[in-house]
Amino acid sequence: MKTSVSRKRGMVIVIVLFALTSSLIFAGFLMNRSVKQGYEKIITRERTQLELLCHAAIEIAKLKIKAAPTELYTAFRFKLDEPAATRTSALYDAFLADLRLEVLDPELTSESVPMTARVTAIERLGITKKGTGLSNGYVEDYLRITASASSQLASFSGGKGLKNDVVMQVTMQITKLERQ
Repeated sequence: MKTSVSRKRGMVIVIVLFALTSSLIFAGFLMNRSVKQGYEKIITRERTQLELLCHAAIEIAKLKIKAAPTELYTAFRFKLDEPAATRTSALYDAFLADLRLEVLDPELTSESVPMTARVTAIERLGITKKGTGLSNGYVEDYLRITASASSQLASFSGGKGLKNDVVMQVTMQITKLERQ
């Protein structure tokens, strides 16, 4: 009878150790999953903020083009249409330099990460003569605006930095009166 009681005690110890080990493995799995979900949440939030910054940069470019189209077309003329000896991209570069956004407020940046967005290129795709419209002499000009945004999470997840980049393009149509 003594041997059956000691066997039962030995079996209880094995069962308790097995349950404890299983619980620890399960807790470790849940903890690892929770950390990964937190990491993905930060990445998703960061990406969404960068996409919104790109949209803002594109909208600023559209507003500037609509407000001062002569400035852009003068920049295009000096960059593309002038003779090779007098070509310069200084006006074009100055036009693009104004189209830069930086998030400086630490409350607006996730994890206090500096984020920037800028318009990297405005391309002139072409002009088509408008067959129908208000009157003769109007043309449609197509422009492609490319914007990019980036951020850098320093020392995240084991000392590795996380760089996040977003690039967006939009094509816009401008109807204007052609000079005769």
